[in-house]
Amino acid sequence: MQLNKVLLASALAMLWIGAPVQSGQAAEDQKKASAFAFDVADLDGDGVISEAELAYDTAAGFAGLDTDGNEQLVPGELQAHDAAAFGRVDTNNDGSLSWSEVIKVKLKVLEDADTNGDGVLSKEEVLNYDASRYRRAGS
Repeated sequence: MQLNKVLLASALAMLWIGAPVQSGQAAEDQKKASAFAFDVADLDGDGVISEAELAYDTAAGFAGLDTDGNEQLVPGELQAHDAAAFGRVDTNNDGSLSWSEVIKVKLKVLEDADTNGDGVLSKEEVLNYDASRYRRAGS
């Protein structure tokens, strides 16, 4: 059961990379999904997500989405995605996302969202980071 929750939350978090940012009720739903994904990714329950937990969560999500097992994610495996965001992650422009491309983005999110510079993410930092994405999209 816990593994299924980890895979679900990880898959949601992976989809977030390319998910279009929305406002209103969709933003509130995203906040709830982000809080759930945070809780699942916080494997040791200490209230923060470390780089190791982020890497594990990303790997679980990547593996869960890689339905053909070729260690690449293509748009068809991501269901709903934003083509422009996909292109920003696909740095070698081969039409698929490798593990190294995805983890680079996730580590950049960790760096950007870690507002107090302690090297880990609190739930507040994650939710504030997500909220800032909504504010920027609404501008």
